[in-house]
Amino acid sequence: MAVRAFTYLLQPTVGQSHALAALLAAQRELYNAALEERRRAWRWERRHVTRFEQFGHLKDLHDVRPEIMRFGVCAARGTLTRLDRAFRAFFARVKAGQAPGFPRFKGKGRFDSVEYPDRS
Repeated sequence: MAVRAFTYLLQPTVGQSHALAALLAAQRELYNAALEERRRAWRWERRHVTRFEQFGHLKDLHDVRPEIMRFGVCAARGTLTRLDRAFRAFFARVKAGQAPGFPRFKGKGRFDSVEYPDRS
């Protein structure tokens, strides 16, 4: 299966720009929280957390943090999948004997895209 990426030029209105900024901020916060969950699970319990476990936590997030889930579960799943890919690449580098580079927390300038993995 060939993966294709499309780039579009967006010219949002002021209101849309604010909504897009809120989307990025919410997904960045989710990414960092999921990374922290994985780090703590390994540090304290020596267990791996899968993206599917984290997908299961999304239903609880609707009640606790509605601003993160405001943009839907598809964007949140894309963010968790992105984190999972970062960990898979990390472990592949460790296995290959390269400099691993553990996944980092993302700041405002280091998180500038959102994925919507659902094709429907």
